[in-house]
Amino acid sequence: MTCASCVASVERVVAELQGVESVSVSLLTNMAVIKHAPSAIGVRSLITAITDAGFSASPSLPSDNQNVAQERSLKELADYRKSATIAFAFALPAVIISMIIEMALPEDNPARQAVDYEIAPGLTVRALVMVFLATPVQFWIGGRFYRGAWKSLRYAKSANMDVLVALGTSAAYFYSLYTVIASAVSGKMAGHEYFETSVLLIFFILLGKYLESYAKGKLEKL
Repeated sequence: MTCASCVASVERVVAELQGVESVSVSLLTNMAVIKHAPSAIGVRSLITAITDAGFSASPSLPSDNQNVAQERSLKELADYRKSATIAFAFALPAVIISMIIEMALPEDNPARQAVDYEIAPGLTVRALVMVFLATPVQFWIGGRFYRGAWKSLRYAKSANMDVLVALGTSAAYFYSLYTVIASAVSGKMAGHEYFETSVLLIFFILLGKYLESYAKGKLEKL
């Protein structure tokens, strides 16, 4: 969970289940306390409902809550660190090409001429490289946002942060892809690409999630 909307979504999904008497979700610890009638609904059904809504869940005893929370925090921290590191590996060359070479260097600079070289009429080296840099970030590293957005809209019937990220990055990516295709088809530049925008957005969001997870881990040890 990443925001108050996530908490509200989990509480609403669980509260609507038959047999659930009360539910309380903590954003800080990423844990939920659910009071339910075992004869009406079991733990497995509760976990399935939460998972279908786009969140992960596992049962734990009250005495194990602290250990479970710490273990989950460490796993989440490692996951975000790995994803942010990979995203950075793609974001760095994207920034160098689109913001340093393309904007800061003069047109007669060899590096600028190299990225502006037209492989085919309307299709530059820069555009092709940016497609290869942005696509893995958008659909591999950023695939979690699409999955989270779908589950949030499908099961929780609400728009969480994953929906906003998916919409924002998709707008930048698909507009840029359209521009590249239109330029290649027409044989002349049809507009400017914004691939670096989607790459940087995903990187900074993952970096923010990593820092948030790190801070939560520190608080849990206090």
